Amino acid sequence: MATDQIMNGPSKWDLMLSLFHGNANRRESVSFVIGHQSSGLYVPIGECIEKGRVTVQIDSLQREDGSGETWNFTGYEIVTEWKTHFSQAYGPGPTTGGPRLGRPAKGFFSTRTRTGTIEFD
Repeated sequence: MATDQIMNGPSKWDLMLSLFHGNANRRESVSFVIGHQSSGLYVPIGECIEKGRVTVQIDSLQREDGSGETWNFTGYEIVTEWKTHFSQAYGPGPTTGGPRLGRPAKGFFSTRTRTGTIEFD
């Protein structure tokens, strides 16, 4: 399990909606831009991430401190293109070609700076 840096992410409003809006069949999701800084240049990481962006369905949020701006979260990656390494871990992809829940995700996120960390199991 590797920890990736969140370079940009959702607003507090979008993060809240991702948890509270929708039902079991239709859920809101949020996108995080992940990568690392190298000589001042943004470098996307991860072969499953298109242009350094990963989409996550949030299942839980917890206040990290009393500021109301830092959060611990859990959820699942939303996979729209089933890659070979996912097939090995999770079985054959969707036959409809639609989105599917991928790897479990957890992390820390600041809605003030829109940065944090994310881990995928």
